[in-house]
Order: sequence, then structure tokens, then C-alpha cells
Amino acid sequence: TTEFDTDVAEAASCALANVLSLHVPNATKLTVSGGLEVLFHIVNSHFTVNLLDVDQTIEIQTNAANALANAAANLGVEGRSKLIAAVDASLIGSSLTSTDNGDNIAIKIP
Repeated sequence: TTEFDTDVAEAASCALANVLSLHVPNATKLTVSGGLEVLFHIVNSHFTVNLLDVDQTIEIQTNAANALANAAANLGVEGRSKLIAAVDASLIGSSLTSTDNGDNIAIKIP
């Protein structure tokens, strides 16, 4: 089995959130490389770790959500459409949907 190092994942997710803050080129690189989908996977994952590391898994998911928010804040119209596609792909099978009204991305919960 593969051991999941929560210390490394927490530090990496925090660093990613920071490098995406107010930096359009980094947000663009993340979008082009498929990183949005990876971040959605992290936010939606339920991985099992040592019980002593549960607080770190919450921090990892929080950092991933923060990175997504920072990326979304820096994306133009084309990038936002990719973000919506990533949201929709991660929500397949659920009753949630996403929309873009030009200013905001909204996830609708029925």
C-alpha cells in the first residue's frame, strides 16, 4: 500500500493556495495543466489516515478549497468556463449544478 504523508500534503496544499493568490499566470497554469480537477478531487475525497492526522486532512481539504477560490478569482471568462466544467465533472451523479452569470460562479443546492 502507499503511505499518505499528511505533513507533506498539508504543506503543499497551503503553498499552492498561496502561489495562486492574486497571480493570474499561476492560475492559468493550474487550469491548463488540469489542476482544477485535482483540487476538486481533493476537496471531495474521503481518504483514510491515522486518527492522529484527522485534523490535517481537514486542513488539506481547506487549503485545496482556498486554492480553488484563489484560482477562480484570477481566471478570465475562458478560465471560468473550465472551472465550471471541472465543478460539473466533480458533481456528476449529484443533484448540484453550477452556473456563471459573468460575475460569479454559483453552485446550486436543491
